[in-house]
Order: sequence, then C-alpha cells, then structure tokens
Amino acid sequence: MSGAALLRTEFGAADLPLLRSLVEETCVRAGLAAAVRGVLVQAVAEIATDAVEHGSGAGLVELRVDEGELRCEVTGYGAGPAAGRPTGLGPRLAGALLAGAVPGTGALRVRGTEQGTLVTLSAPLPGSATAPPAR
Repeated sequence: MSGAALLRTEFGAADLPLLRSLVEETCVRAGLAAAVRGVLVQAVAEIATDAVEHGSGAGLVELRVDEGELRCEVTGYGAGPAAGRPTGLGPRLAGALLAGAVPGTGALRVRGTEQGTLVTLSAPLPGSATAPPAR
C-alpha cells in the first residue's frame, strides 16, 4: 500500500474491542462517510476475529488513504487457506457487508503472504472519483 499509514497496530484476542475503536476513530479522521464507516469497521472486526480464531491468534492492521480510497490491510499471522479452497466465513461476510454498503466500489481481496493471510478492504472517500453518488 502506498501513502502514509494512518493506523498500524498489531492485535491479539484481548485487543479486539480496542482495535474496533481505533479503526472507527481512524475512519472518522480520514473522512469516511458514516454509513460506509460502520460497515468497514464491522468488516475489519470480522477479519481480525477470523485471524485470531483461525490463525496464530495475532495479526496486524494498517489503514491508509490511497488514490481516493481508505484502504485497510489485515494480516492474520499463520497459515491461511490452502490454495484453491474458498475463504472462510469471516472474509465472505466482510465482503458482503462492504459490497452492500458501497455497491460497485467497495473491494475485498484475500491472498497468502510469507507472514500469513492478507485481506485488503477498501472504500471510496467522499469527493473521490470512485465514490458513489450521494443519496
């Protein structure tokens, strides 16, 4: 991800409530619309919980603004899903939440890295070329 990190923090099971608050506060500072903010915070919470429960019990969250979007990367340390296997319920639920909040513009990608499973979520910021029209 390019752009300076607005938030970069490691987490474990005991940190999940605080992580949710930190992500929400960062979304507010970045200017993410309230409706989308709630969905992105919930999606990140689902992914982080999934990383704790099905990975090594720890992970890393990074949020930054890049190309008119707020991008969030959640790395769950440990082995991820095997190649060719569908992602678990956490990433699927997060993707569905994000797609419902920002149809055609929100995105969720899952890939394996040397550190573990990397999930990238993004949502357009108001005023960007990718932001949906105001309702």
